[in-house]
This record gives sequence, C-alpha cells and structure tokens, in this order.
Amino acid sequence: MSDERKIPKFVLGLEASTPQASTALLVEGRFADQWTVTTHRGHSRALMPLVEGMLSEHNIAVSEIGLIACGRGPGTFTGLRVACASAMGLSAPHKIPLVGVSSLSALAGQAPPTEGWVVALLDARKGEVYAQLYRWRSGKRGGVGDAPPVKTEAGRVLCSQSEPQVARAEGVVSNLEGEVVCLGPGALAYESELRSVVGDRLRLISAFPLAGDVGRLGLERYKLLGGGERLSPLYLRGGDVQIGERNGK
Repeated sequence: MSDERKIPKFVLGLEASTPQASTALLVEGRFADQWTVTTHRGHSRALMPLVEGMLSEHNIAVSEIGLIACGRGPGTFTGLRVACASAMGLSAPHKIPLVGVSSLSALAGQAPPTEGWVVALLDARKGEVYAQLYRWRSGKRGGVGDAPPVKTEAGRVLCSQSEPQVARAEGVVSNLEGEVVCLGPGALAYESELRSVVGDRLRLISAFPLAGDVGRLGLERYKLLGGGERLSPLYLRGGDVQIGERNGK
C-alpha cells in the first residue's frame, strides 16, 4: 500500500482533557478548522454538539471520516471518559479507525523553539500537576524510546524527554538547567511554585491541549502504526478512576 493511500482524506480530532474542549478537522493532512468551548464538568453536553456543528458547517457526514484521533489524557476523569466514549461511538457504526494521542504532547506542540526545556503542565489538583518534559533537537528522532517528534520547525524537532508523570510542580523542574518554558493550565496554576525553583529562567505560556494538534499527531501515529488502535484513557492516578466510578461519572 502506498503512503498516499494510507492518508485519510478527513481526520477528526477530539480533545477534552481540560475544561477547554475542542474538535478539529484535517483535510488531506492539512488543518482545516477547529471549534472550542469552555465547560466545567459539562463535557458530555458540550463535545458532541461541537462535533456535529463543525461537520455540518463543512457538509461532511460522519461516514466520510477516515480517522478519529482522540486526546487520551492525562487530564480530568470526566473529560477523558467523554472524549474516548464519543470517539468510539462515532467510530463503531462506520468502522472508522481510532488512534490515541497524549494530551501533554498536544499541549507541547504549541511551544516555540528554545535552547532550553519545554515542560507541558496540566493541573492535576491536590497540589500536583500532570507533566512531561520535551526538548528541541536536530534530526528526526531523539525522544524517549525513540518516540516520534511532537513538532517540526526550521529543521529541528521537539521530542519527549520523559514519560508522563503526576508530581508537585516544583519537583518537575528542580533539576532543569537553562531556560524553562512551562505551558498549560498547570503552569499558570502553580506559577509561584515554579518560580521559586527556576527564578528568572522561567517562561510561562498560557495554552490548552487542542484538537488541531491531536489530529495532526494522530495522523502521524496512524501512519506509523499502519492503521488504527484500541483507544483507552490515560489515567495517572488510580484513585481518580475509583472516585469517578463511585460518582457514576
């Protein structure tokens, strides 16, 4: 099968790991549109209308979608469950391939080039963050476990340098040298803790994981795998799953 035949014409991206839920459309591998909405514990009422509205705007039926990429976390229990369930619900009747994408990698994809560290941070509550470290490198690889790059720009690639973790913000950056670019809701929520360790080397960027980056990374993962995969949320705290199940969320 040629590489061209492996690229679906329409790719749908879904992301709901934070209160900023979004859906995006890629057409022939290129970003076409993205719709977002801010919701607090209302992902189940917000995400599908967002998808339906965007597809209707472009006159695209669900059956025409060739790939669904879903942000699988880490993040809020309810948001991850809703995003994955929505993706699987859209996929099942039409046998649309699914791929999961790290929500932290989708967030890191918004980072500008730097000689220092890129730290993607989501607010995990309880005084902690969901975090992953990245660096810009020369070449095509350089991530943990030879992971594919999150972003390519000006001949350099942004690659993961750690696995996703849940920890206190100051602990995540305690051993980092040089400029430290922290982005995401977790960076803003724990700015004082980060600055107490990094000081003037800290650069904060307000950003959320977005479906456009999920779709872009999902398409690359689909090509790497040669097809879809089983979709499941990434929970870094077992207790969050148990609490969600007790509350029926």
